[in-house]
Amino acid sequence: MILTRCVADKLAAHVAASLKENPLRAIFGAVYQRMAVSVQEFIESDACQAPDLVRELDINFANYYLSACTAPVPPPPPWMQAFHAEKGDYTLTQHLLLGMNAHILYDLPLALEATAQSRYGLNELQADYLKITDILEELVPKVQETVGKYSKLIGCTHYLAQGVDSSIFLKLIVKARAKAWDIAHSLVGAGSMEERETLCFRMSFMATQSAAYIADPGGELACPFKMLVNGLLWGMRQSERNVSIASLVNDLMCC
Repeated sequence: MILTRCVADKLAAHVAASLKENPLRAIFGAVYQRMAVSVQEFIESDACQAPDLVRELDINFANYYLSACTAPVPPPPPWMQAFHAEKGDYTLTQHLLLGMNAHILYDLPLALEATAQSRYGLNELQADYLKITDILEELVPKVQETVGKYSKLIGCTHYLAQGVDSSIFLKLIVKARAKAWDIAHSLVGAGSMEERETLCFRMSFMATQSAAYIADPGGELACPFKMLVNGLLWGMRQSERNVSIASLVNDLMCC
């Protein structure tokens, strides 16, 4: 799928369609659309050093997400787990994290590879890539505060932690983007198709394992701690039972 309009506009249309057909999918889509607006503003600013290259990355990145959502073939394993969760009983934050996990750890390295095509091309992108990470740093607290309005337990935690939870969340995103960058370096430097396929398999496996942890964070903990984690998740789900996904999505796109 080739985007012929602004990425943010295309994502907004996708979110609107998701609200009608699959509301839970619109949660990540709304956050992604909000971030795309900020990235578009950055591309059009004097701060962007390679606007044409960053614009191409922006388009390639969005296309991987939209293809996973709309392609007639089964999506890649990390996205399959995110979409499967839409049929289960998960918190708003888990749905958001599953989307972010697949998009950053799986889609982003592929988008970087498709855009840069070489390590020289990646070097041209690096300064702007780091600046986009800075943009995310400004948005993360706003996203968490918005979700907290709809999940009483998350909102209470965010208030009591005084921003510490946002800092931890941000560090996870920064770490994931750094890992995506390293994988992209390996992909563009692959000496053969077989080597590239092996790298893609490892990348998919890593993102899938990460998704499994997001879906069941207490899975490998000792029994008392597992019960505590599962109890917290149950409490979050109870506080979110009557949430209007449409209102949440609208607020996320405007935060």
